[in-house]
Amino acid sequence: MLPPELTDQVIDYLQDDKKTLSKCGRVAKSWVIRSRIYLWRKVTLDCAYESTSKLSLFLDIIRDSPETAIRIEQLELSLLDSPLCDNVVLQLPSLSSLKALSLSSCSFSRKFSPEGTLSTTVRTLALARMKFSDIFAWHRFVTSFPNLQDLTLGESMQITRRVSRTPKLPSKIRLRRLEVNFNDISEGFCAWSCAGIESVVTVRLDPGTTLDFTALFAFWIDTPYGAEHLELTMDGNVRPQGSE
Repeated sequence: MLPPELTDQVIDYLQDDKKTLSKCGRVAKSWVIRSRIYLWRKVTLDCAYESTSKLSLFLDIIRDSPETAIRIEQLELSLLDSPLCDNVVLQLPSLSSLKALSLSSCSFSRKFSPEGTLSTTVRTLALARMKFSDIFAWHRFVTSFPNLQDLTLGESMQITRRVSRTPKLPSKIRLRRLEVNFNDISEGFCAWSCAGIESVVTVRLDPGTTLDFTALFAFWIDTPYGAEHLELTMDGNVRPQGSE
């Protein structure tokens, strides 16, 4: 048998190779704990590739195995429909080491409305191709991560129901970094989501492949005051919307 110090170095070297790590966990019982640290550090759930039964199994694991749930530091959810998406997100309080959460093309049920805190450990949140019923639903979701520092809003973010004037929200969101991708993002989302953000240190704007000046201007005038850094990234392929 190899000494533990040497096997730990071997497993650490393989930390990004999940297929090999999975095999290492079957070599000996003493290898299992070290292998699980890296096998569960980042979890990706994509309904385009995973069956519903596998996603349900994941829920069972984090509910019934706290020693596994505590190892998850990054969670990426993609193409999850309700109520499965609701169920996964509502289990976030059990992921006590979670630092980064990414949601893409996920659908919540109409009844989904998190009250209180979902996670105190999440510092980074990325949202893309998500739809919220109104600014209040958006605000309740984002403020359920009270220690959030880095927020990324990807393409095609939408708020479907707008109000006639800027709403009065119960609390404000404070960030260190806000990144917005304007590729197909709705003007309504820009204007109303910013109503919930009080302060931010760095704002990074990415027009995507099509620059919608209306959405950009709406965001600009509603961007929280006091930003210390503003970045606008554009490449040679960006064209103003409606240009020939």
